Amino acid sequence: MICEAMEVRFDEVVDIVNERPGKDSAYLLDSTRARQTLGWTDRISLETGIAQTISWVRENLDNLKRQPQE
Repeated sequence: MICEAMEVRFDEVVDIVNERPGKDSAYLLDSTRARQTLGWTDRISLETGIAQTISWVRENLDNLKRQPQE
């Protein structure tokens, strides 16, 4: 989804490497508890959030490159 939004090919911008030792086999995100306990709801779709993030990074990339790497 991100590569598509950025108009790049996944296999050209991502290097697949071996699993790191002790890595979980999967990361599953579930907002059910936050929704039920806190009444949380998402305000924007994932697609909109990705598009807004890409836009922000493009607009601020020069400033981000000047920031310390620590």
